[in-house]
Amino acid sequence: MATDVEREQRIVTELEASLFDEDLQRLSAGKVTFPAVELAPDSKPVRGSIMLLHGRGVHADWPDNIGPLRMALAQSGWHTLSLQMPVLEKSAKYFDYLATLQEAFPRIEAGIKHLLNNGHRPIVLLAHSCGAYMVMARLETSAGKPIDAFIGIGWVRLTIGSPCRDLFRLQHSRSRCLTFMAPTMTSQLIPARWPNASLRGRTR
Repeated sequence: MATDVEREQRIVTELEASLFDEDLQRLSAGKVTFPAVELAPDSKPVRGSIMLLHGRGVHADWPDNIGPLRMALAQSGWHTLSLQMPVLEKSAKYFDYLATLQEAFPRIEAGIKHLLNNGHRPIVLLAHSCGAYMVMARLETSAGKPIDAFIGIGWVRLTIGSPCRDLFRLQHSRSRCLTFMAPTMTSQLIPARWPNASLRGRTR
């Protein structure tokens, strides 16, 4: 196992202390149990569900990005589920996290299963930085099923001239993909199916 279990537990303790009204779920990914922060939308009708994946070495309610995002989405009618992803030692570099991909996949599957079992559709994956690579690797192997859309934030600049360029082409994905290139946040649409037309208009 590549994950630094002790560091992840310290991060999870920090996560638990920061939560208020959210529902902290305990999901199972094989032999691993991990937390996910779930928040129901403030209004109805519910527009769909968004599963969020954080970046390198942080937690599922990180205050710089994932935390504010999931709160704002819930206020806009989206059911959100933010997963705690594998972390490495603090000194680990970005590409060291390639070793965690196989450990990330079962967590992504567990989150999707949780949403499906509770009747939440459509399902959008929103991931930042290293979390986006984890999602893209999963989409490459699963053809995107049963994901309706993917939003990646802050990852495109890292593919240019990097070892990840050939790993994550999304050529087999059937999900609609929207990427934001940091720092200009320029968007690029990758052609694919998008079964919910209203979803596309809301997320562009």
